Amino acid sequence: MGEDPSIGVVLFNTLLIGAEGTVRGAAVLLPVIGLVVCLGTWWRRKKAAAARGAADERTGA
Repeated sequence: MGEDPSIGVVLFNTLLIGAEGTVRGAAVLLPVIGLVVCLGTWWRRKKAAAARGAADERTGA
């Protein structure tokens, strides 16, 4: 056994480097990261707005 990397390390390296090298891996990975960040920000804002709306309804504002 010895030096076998974990499946997480293998998957991370495959995503990061890609089959054709670092440049293509980065070209694929960076937009995906950007999309995830944008969707996360949008989702948090949506939840916060819904929470504010519910609070306004409870207080009668």
